[in-house]
Amino acid sequence: MIQGVIIEGLSTAGKTSVFAAIKKIHSQLSSAQRTVIAISEHYSQVLHSHHGVLKSMSRDEHIDLLKRHIDYLEQQNDWINSLGQTKSTKGIFFILERFHLNHRGAFDDFLGIEKLEQ
Repeated sequence: MIQGVIIEGLSTAGKTSVFAAIKKIHSQLSSAQRTVIAISEHYSQVLHSHHGVLKSMSRDEHIDLLKRHIDYLEQQNDWINSLGQTKSTKGIFFILERFHLNHRGAFDDFLGIEKLEQ
């Protein structure tokens, strides 16, 4: 089972602080999933630093990046399930910071993002 949180918000709204707090609290819960995948906004937003140079992704580049993140989550979940562990790991817990809302703000065409949101 895949469960998680997507943290969205304006710059300086406290997303990174919430991101860090969720990771810390989740690690302290004995009933929580053991597998945690956390991707910060630096690896999922439209505008990012590439070797110190700001780069803005095209719509297609950004959709491809978000698809790769989701594919990774699904592939890991499938692999974990295929192992048939007798003791449940409770699935995967993900935390994504500023994952898709910046795409909606940057591009007029939302068609590619709607499937990812589902």
